[in-house]
This record gives sequence, structure tokens and C-alpha cells, in this order.
Amino acid sequence: MELYALQIGKVDWDTYVKVCKDFLHESPTRGIDAAGVKLDNPIAFLKTLDFNNQPQVAMASEHLYSHLFFSFIMVIDLVIISKMSERTDLSVAFVENRGKALTLVSGTLRQWKYAVIYSCSETADIELRGVFNEIMVRLETAGFKEVWSEYARIPKSDGTTVLKRR
Repeated sequence: MELYALQIGKVDWDTYVKVCKDFLHESPTRGIDAAGVKLDNPIAFLKTLDFNNQPQVAMASEHLYSHLFFSFIMVIDLVIISKMSERTDLSVAFVENRGKALTLVSGTLRQWKYAVIYSCSETADIELRGVFNEIMVRLETAGFKEVWSEYARIPKSDGTTVLKRR
């Protein structure tokens, strides 16, 4: 699994473009570049979320608006995407290549909080729990450690951590 913080307050354009170029062999910004939209424009990120690079399609898809909050880009197995979609209400967009998926996962801080809690439970799949353990660490490193302060962390023998309400 590869996991990168993509948008926590500000888009890391270098990482976004590099990962997309490595995986898709093209820039996610080519559509907005052609449209003359500058990367420092707050709407630029939203306009790149249509991986076919048709900025008007991304703008017409209201469900993509949640990508303006906290976003992670990752290369993961397709089965994890399915489990993530079933267990959370995060916005997930992906493109498949060779059995893996370049995946953009976004949501509000509240959506991330509950996605981490539900996905770091005893009943969650080990692979999914591992992904959300890493996401929790990334969000805490960005300054949001208090979000899970009501939860004890219980290390598991599989190397993951389970959250339990104190």
C-alpha cells in the first residue's frame, strides 16, 4: 500500500502530480492547464478530480465537493476500496490498473473521525484497520490528535491498533 496525504488544508501538488504520473502516465492537471486555471485557485483541485481531465464534469458532480476538506491519495487493493465504501461515508474515487487502484479518499474531519473509529474496531478487517491506523497517524501529525482523545489505543498482535472508547 502507498498512502500520501494529499489535501490537509492545502493540496500538495508535487505529490499529487507525481503519484498520478507514476500510476496513470499523465498529469491530473492537464485538463485545467488547457483551461487556463491556475493551481493556486481554490477550485483547481476540485476540477482535477475527474481523472478523464474534463474539468466541467468534476464541477457538475456535487458529490465531489467533499474533496475540498481532507484528502488522501493511495495505491491499494480493490478489495480494500470495497470495504472502505461499505464501512464509511467518505467520498471515494478510483481508477484501476493491474489489480490495484489509484484511490482518492476525501471527507470532512467529522467523516474522517468516524471512519477511523469504525475502521479501527475489533470487527474491522485487518487490512482496512491498517490503512485507517496510518490515516489516523497522518491526521494526528497534521495537528488533529485530540480528535481521538476519548479513545484508548489497544495494540493487536497483527501490528494494527484498535480504538476503544474510554
